[in-house]
Amino acid sequence: MPRAALLFVLFASLLAPGAPAIGTRTHAEIGRRCAEQYLAGADAMLPGLGSLVAKRANLKILYTACAFPDWGYGNINPDAGEASHWHPFMRAWAGELRGRGAGFDPSAGMQREMAFFLGAVCHNIADIPWHFSSGGDLSFLEKSAQMEGGTHQVTEIGGDLIRYQKDRLRHWGMLNDYFPLDTVHTALTVSGVSVTREQLRTGYVREQMIMWGAPLVTAPFAADYERRLPWTVTHLEDYYFGGMEHNAAACAMWCRYWYAEAAGGHCLQQMPAYGAPGGAEGCGYCPYLGVSDATLAEDLPGHNTGGEAFLSVSAAAGRRRDTLVRFDLSRIPPTAPLSKAVLWMHCDRIGGTPPAVGVSAAAGPWTEGGGVSDLFNGENGRPAEGGEVTWSQRPPGETASTPAGAVVPAAGQWASWDVTAQVRDWLADPASNHGLRVMAAGTGEGAARFFSSQAFRASEDGYCGGTRVAFRPMLILLP
Repeated sequence: MPRAALLFVLFASLLAPGAPAIGTRTHAEIGRRCAEQYLAGADAMLPGLGSLVAKRANLKILYTACAFPDWGYGNINPDAGEASHWHPFMRAWAGELRGRGAGFDPSAGMQREMAFFLGAVCHNIADIPWHFSSGGDLSFLEKSAQMEGGTHQVTEIGGDLIRYQKDRLRHWGMLNDYFPLDTVHTALTVSGVSVTREQLRTGYVREQMIMWGAPLVTAPFAADYERRLPWTVTHLEDYYFGGMEHNAAACAMWCRYWYAEAAGGHCLQQMPAYGAPGGAEGCGYCPYLGVSDATLAEDLPGHNTGGEAFLSVSAAAGRRRDTLVRFDLSRIPPTAPLSKAVLWMHCDRIGGTPPAVGVSAAAGPWTEGGGVSDLFNGENGRPAEGGEVTWSQRPPGETASTPAGAVVPAAGQWASWDVTAQVRDWLADPASNHGLRVMAAGTGEGAARFFSSQAFRASEDGYCGGTRVAFRPMLILLP
């Protein structure tokens, strides 16, 4: 094909209705950040995940797969392309991998399949806060329109050009052509989507043309886009709702979730609700929203902290802090295989000598509540309303000196506790699931502060990246 014709095809593909979603280059960079910043080194949590993304060949597959879900646009099969973004298809895809024995620590061939799957996960999750506002949280596109009059297509193309100018060397170093056509076709078919293998093959080639060719075609216009989109130039990275930093953190939550599901386990973490289509099973975006947590403060006995960004643990005399955390397990069958269950909490900071922290089963029901003193850095809550849990209105529990599996948390690190026995009891008797009481063992003035299931933004300026979501408490179940 003559060079001029090739450039015309590439540019026409880029401008096809519905073609870009964020932009393939930006999607790919979000996926890379997710893998390198959050998933690498995750083997202790989810066996095999960190090793998978640490391999250069697998990372390249994940990187290019971040473009895949838009394959059907440009008049190939737009309905199937749209379906490739949503929960039913991802559930069917995870089921296909699980049925083929993906497991934790998958084989080399299955690692390639999983890497492609996780790249698609990154695309689909990053799209949501980019496109959909939620209450007072404006999507990236809506914020761009508000700040600089950017249209959907102009902002997405401009974002890609901005990324290409920064990352062009890495961009070309990630080139590869792996595509698990059979698996993707089966998953779409199982999820009720009408599609042919030839359409998928054509769509995949089209997305690769856009990913690798569009930056070259549009590079001469980079200066013009930067002039038209000053807010996007400045905040493509750090805008808290749809910026690249937030999207990488949100993608990490979902990559952990879907990796565990495909391997036959579960990774439960409170996900952003967002403003995308949701609801009952079968919806588009179906986040897990089953985590409840709150701190019980001896020095504030009537305060509820259920809406705070942080949870506290301390044995200080007269200022004791215990934390309650509960995960909804109602969708996990009682007969589900379970070899190990682990609670993970990320320690934000330590005050004084680090306390040894352990867990015990909470012995009675409690209501999380919505107490907030500071949306961004609060931990003290406000006076309780109704039946919200407080120090004074707390469920019975073990004494402070007898929590199991005490560990000493470190600031900036994940801490974990084996809760297999408790989870087995809850699966056998769901009504007994009152969650866990996380408490300091013994005595001492030290305190540990952990991110809660509400952790999100670090400040109200809107440009903190929104990365805290990745550090919310997790319950991981291994088969």
